[in-house]
Amino acid sequence: MHPPTSNHPWHALFAPLPPDAVPRRAPIASPGILASPEGAAVAGWENITLDLSAGCDGLRVVMVTVDAAGQPLSASDHVMFRSEIGSGPDAVVEFRHESVGGRLEPDGTFLGTR
Repeated sequence: MHPPTSNHPWHALFAPLPPDAVPRRAPIASPGILASPEGAAVAGWENITLDLSAGCDGLRVVMVTVDAAGQPLSASDHVMFRSEIGSGPDAVVEFRHESVGGRLEPDGTFLGTR
């Protein structure tokens, strides 16, 4: 596991990251697929995922897909909030989800949806 540092191109997408942010890295495909002729095209590509706090009762999940050279290809940013309205047996739990995702162009622009 690599600590988040400024020498990772993907890091700039979400800077500044809190000091305790720990990225999880995983290949984008299973070993069986990567061993196939088709999988060779994406060998070394990874999904980098970060779970971050989004404030009171919130969770932010950020995922960046990078190629074998570490260049970001796509990104998604999801924020989920949980809140309780009322108390006791009549309490209502509400969830809200906000997200943005898209691809990164070679010139550094981000084409996405919200």
